[in-house]
Amino acid sequence: VTFNSQTSLILNQANIVSSQTDGIFSMLGQEGINKVFNQAGLANILGEVAMQSINKAGGLGNLIVNTLGSNSVIGGYLTPEQKNQTLSQLLGQNNFDNLMNDSGLNTAIKDLIRQKLGFWTGLVGGLAGLGGIDLQNPEKLIGNMSINDLLSKKGLFNQITGFISANDIGQVISVMLQDIVKPSEALQNDVVALGKQMIGEFLGQDTLNSLESLLQNQQIKSVLDKVLAAKGLGPIYEQGLGDLIPNLGKKGIFAPYGLSQVWQKGDFSFNAQGNVFVQNSTFSNANGGTLSFNAGNSLIFAGNNHIAFTNHSGTLNLLSDQVSNINITTLNASNGLKINATNNNVSVSQGNLFINASCTQQSDPTVASATNPCTLSAQNANGASSNNASNNAPIALNNNDESLVVTANDFNFSGNVYANGVVDLSKIKGSANVKNLYLYNNAQFQANNLTISNQAVLEKNASFVTNNLNIQGVFNNNATQKIEVLQNLVIASNASLSTGIYGLEVGGALNNFGAIHFNLENSQTPTNPLIQAEGIINLNTTQTPFINVNNSMANNTTYTLLKSSRYINYNINPDSLQSYLKLYTLININGNHIEEKNGVLTYLGQRVLLQDKGLLLSVALPNSNNASPNNILSLSVLYNQIKMSYGNKVMDFTPPTLQDYIVGIQGQSALNQIEAIGGNSAIKWLSTLMIKTKENPLFAPIYLENHSLNEILDATKDLQNTASLISNPNFRDNATNLLELASYTQQTSRLTKLSDFRAREGESNFSGHLLELKNKRFSDPNPSEVFVKYSQPSKHPNNLWVQGVGGASFISGGNGTLYGLNVGYDRLVRNMILGGYVAYGYSDFNGNIMRSLGNNVDVGIYARAFLKRNEFTLSANETYGGNATSINSSNSLLSVLNQRYNYNTWTTSVNGNYGYDFMFKQKSVVLKPQVGLSYHFIGLSGMKGKMQNPAYQQFVMHSNPSNESVLTLNMGLESRKYFGKNSYYFVTARLGRDLLIKSKGDNVVRFVGENTLLYRKGEIFNTFASVITGGEMHLWRLMYVNAGVGLKMGLQYQDLNITGNVGMRVAF
Repeated sequence: VTFNSQTSLILNQANIVSSQTDGIFSMLGQEGINKVFNQAGLANILGEVAMQSINKAGGLGNLIVNTLGSNSVIGGYLTPEQKNQTLSQLLGQNNFDNLMNDSGLNTAIKDLIRQKLGFWTGLVGGLAGLGGIDLQNPEKLIGNMSINDLLSKKGLFNQITGFISANDIGQVISVMLQDIVKPSEALQNDVVALGKQMIGEFLGQDTLNSLESLLQNQQIKSVLDKVLAAKGLGPIYEQGLGDLIPNLGKKGIFAPYGLSQVWQKGDFSFNAQGNVFVQNSTFSNANGGTLSFNAGNSLIFAGNNHIAFTNHSGTLNLLSDQVSNINITTLNASNGLKINATNNNVSVSQGNLFINASCTQQSDPTVASATNPCTLSAQNANGASSNNASNNAPIALNNNDESLVVTANDFNFSGNVYANGVVDLSKIKGSANVKNLYLYNNAQFQANNLTISNQAVLEKNASFVTNNLNIQGVFNNNATQKIEVLQNLVIASNASLSTGIYGLEVGGALNNFGAIHFNLENSQTPTNPLIQAEGIINLNTTQTPFINVNNSMANNTTYTLLKSSRYINYNINPDSLQSYLKLYTLININGNHIEEKNGVLTYLGQRVLLQDKGLLLSVALPNSNNASPNNILSLSVLYNQIKMSYGNKVMDFTPPTLQDYIVGIQGQSALNQIEAIGGNSAIKWLSTLMIKTKENPLFAPIYLENHSLNEILDATKDLQNTASLISNPNFRDNATNLLELASYTQQTSRLTKLSDFRAREGESNFSGHLLELKNKRFSDPNPSEVFVKYSQPSKHPNNLWVQGVGGASFISGGNGTLYGLNVGYDRLVRNMILGGYVAYGYSDFNGNIMRSLGNNVDVGIYARAFLKRNEFTLSANETYGGNATSINSSNSLLSVLNQRYNYNTWTTSVNGNYGYDFMFKQKSVVLKPQVGLSYHFIGLSGMKGKMQNPAYQQFVMHSNPSNESVLTLNMGLESRKYFGKNSYYFVTARLGRDLLIKSKGDNVVRFVGENTLLYRKGEIFNTFASVITGGEMHLWRLMYVNAGVGLKMGLQYQDLNITGNVGMRVAF
C-alpha cells in the first residue's frame, strides 16, 4: 500500500495495521488466491530459496540429516521403528500412491528424470542398495525408502546436489502451487485420509494424551495444534499453506519461516516530495513487511507515535533528502528489525527489540507494549554477576536467522534490546545510544560508537565488538570469551564495568572515571591480563575505590587486573610517596581494602609489608578472613599494570628498570637515541635522578609521561656534556691554552722579524740608495727620514711591543672566549735573539648547563741562535689560571645538580726547535722546514662543589688534585717574506703528535653521585695541526704596527683554538 503526495503528506492519528500471516488468502476469494499462487516466477523464486538452503547446509544429504536426523526438530521425536519404516508403510501404501498420483508430483518427477536421464543412469549402482529401481515408476522408488535409508545415503545425496538446479526444484514446486490453487476432489480426499493416518501413526489413538511430551517444542506444538484443530490436513487449504509450515529454524528447506519469507509481506509506503509529517499515529506490522517514510524535504515525527513489528522480521525506512531528527515514542520488534535512516538522526523513547528471543510473559506477541514486558531486577551494587543477562527475567531463546541492523547518522534507543542473534550497529556513522542491552549465548554484537546509558549484560558465548564504548551506567560482562573495544573505552563517573576472567581488550585509551569490578572464580584460569589497553589508561583515583575484586582467587595464581601497552596515568603527585601508597587503599577486595594510618598500611588488622619502595605489597591474611594459615595476599601497582596474587608465598616480582619505563612509555627508538648520546652512563645518571633519589617509585614513569622525547634527549645531552667537560682536562686548561697560543703567535712573529739574514750580516745598501737618489728632489728638506729608514738596526737593538689579544676555543661540549693584553721585550745580540713577555687574559667558557669564568696569566722567555743557515729555537713559559665554575639548569630534573666550585690550573711548557733556511730572491724569501719537541706539565687543583640546594648534597661534584705530563713531537714548514728592511709577513704550518701522556693523582671526579674518569679524553693520544700567520709594517719613524692569527686543532677529538692579536712595536 503506497501513499504518494506531490507536496507534503500528513499522517495525524493514523492507525496503520498489516495483520497476521496468510489468513488474508481466505479474504481474497478463489480468484485472489489464484492470482497470488499463479504470479509469474513464483515457483522459480521458491526454487531459488530452496537451493540456497540446500547449499547452505552443504548439500541435499546434509539438509536431509538436519531435517530428519536424531538432533533435528522432526527426527528427534520419531521412534527407531518409525525411522526404519518405508514412506509407504509410514503413510499407508494406498495413501502414498494416491497422493503421488493425484497431486501431479509423480508426473513432474518423471519429467525431471527424463531431463536428467544420463545423470540418473549413472547413479544406478549407488541406488541399488535401496531396493528395486524403476525409473518409470518413481513413486515405487520413493515409497520403498525409509528415513534411515535417506540418512545413510547422505554422501550420495550431497553428490546429487551438483546436478540439481533451482529450476529443477521450481518445476516440482510449480505442481505443488497448482494443487494449492485448484486441488482436485481426489487430492482433497487424499489429504484428509493422509492426515488421519499421520495422527494415528505418530500420536496413537489417544491423541490428546500423547501430545504432552511434544508440547515443549513450540514449533511442533504450533503445527499439531493446527492439524488437530482442522481434524486433518484438508481444511488447511482454506486457511493458507503458510499456517501449516513450521518455523524450523535454520534446518528447514524454506527456513526460517517457511514460504512466508517469499510472499507473506505487508508493505506500507508514505511518500512526499515535500515533508512527511507524522503525529500521534500507530503503525503495526505482523507479517514481515516494510514500513517506509520517504520525504523529499524533511521527515517530522511529533506527539506520540508507536511502531510495532511482530511475528516476522520487518524493515523500517526513515528516509529524507534533508537531515531529519526523528523522535519515535515507542518502537517494538518481536523478531528482529532492519532500520534504514541513512543520514538521519533517530531517537526512540521506549520499546523492546527481540532478536531470536521473546518474553514468556508476553501473552499476545502481536500487540505492541509501551512498557517492558519482562520483569527486571536491579544489579547488585558491587557489580556481582547475574545468572543470566536479564537478571532472571523470563526470556525464551530460539535459533532463527533474526537480526537487528541499523543504518543512521545517530541512533538513540531508550528501551531494551534482547539479542540471541546478530545486532549490527556498525553502520551508524555517529553515535549509537542504547539504554539496556542484553546479549545471550548466540549473540553477535558490533557497533561503531556505542553508549550504554543504563545497563548492558553479556552472557555465555556472546561476542561483542565495537570501535568506541562509553559506559554511562552498568556494563556486566559475563561472556566466556574476550570482548573487544577496538578504539577507546570511557567509564563515566558513577558508572561501572564488571568483567569475569575472560576480560576485554581495548585497542586505544581507557578513561575510567567510575569503578571497575573483577569477578574472579578460583576454579578458573584467568586470561592475562583481564583488561588490556593498547593506549593509555587514565584513572580517576578519588576517595571511592576504583577497583573492586569479588569472589575468591585461585591459590598461587597471579592476576593482572589492568595492563596498558603504554602506561597508566594514576593522576597522583609524583613527588609524594603517600600519594602513591594511597592507590592501594582504593582497591577493594571482597569488601575490604588496605588502610593507611600515620604512614603505616594494614589490611584486616595485619601490617602490610612494602618491597621496592612500595611497588610490591604483601600481607598474611588472618584466619578470620576464612583463609587458611600463611595465605599471603600480594598487590603491585606499577606504571603500566596492576597485579595481585593469593597463595602461600609472595608474588614473584622484578622491579622495572628505567629502560623498561622508557621503552614502555616512549618506545624502543627513544631508548636507542638516549643510549646513542651517553651509553650506559647516561642511563645510570637518569636512573639516579629519576629512581634512586625519589620517594615516589612512579616518579620516573610519570616524568616520562609528561615530558616529550626531545626534552629527555636534551636533558641527556646536558648530563653528557657536563660530565665530558668536568672529566676533560682540555676543558679545565682551555683558557690557558688559548693564551699560550696567542703568546706563541706573537713570539713567532718577533723571531721572524729578527731572523732577517740580511740585517744580521750588516749588508747595508745605504750608499747604494744614496746613489739612486742622486739628482732627485724632495718637498721635505729634512733628510732624517731617509737616515732612519736605511740606518743599521744595530743602532736601535731594543724592541718593546704591546698587543691586544683575543681568542675563541671550540672543544667537545662547549666553546669559550678570551681577551687580554700581551707585553714583551726582545733584542738581537750578535747571532742570538733573546726575548720575554707577560700576557693576561680574561676567559669565559660555556657548556650546555655549565659556565666557567677565569683570570689567566702567561709568563715566558724565548731565544734563537743562528749557525749559518741553521736556526735553534728554545722557549719556556708558565701559565696560571684561576677559574670559578657553576652548574645551573632550569630543567626540573637537572636542577638538583645546581652548584658552584672553584679550581686552579697551571701549565709549564718547554719547547725546542731546529730549522734550516732556504733563501730565494736575494734572501728576501725564506723557507724553513723544522722539527721539535714540546713538553707540557698540566696541574689541576682539587674541586668541591657547593650545592645550591643543600638537600641534594649527594650530587656535590668532587675531585682531588691531579696532574698530567705530555710529550709532543712537532714538524712544520715556515715561509717568510721580507719587504725592504722593516716590513714582512710569515706563515707557519705545523703537525704535532703526542708521544707520551702520563697522569698522576686522582683520576676520577664524582658526578651525579657516580665516579667518572677524569682523563677519559685527555689520555687519548691526539694529533694537532696548527697554522699561524702574521706580519709587521713600518708606521712612523721607529714605530711599527703588527698583527697575527693563530689556529690549532686536534684531529683525534675536537680541540680547536683560534687567536688573533693586533699591536705596536717601538725600536730604541
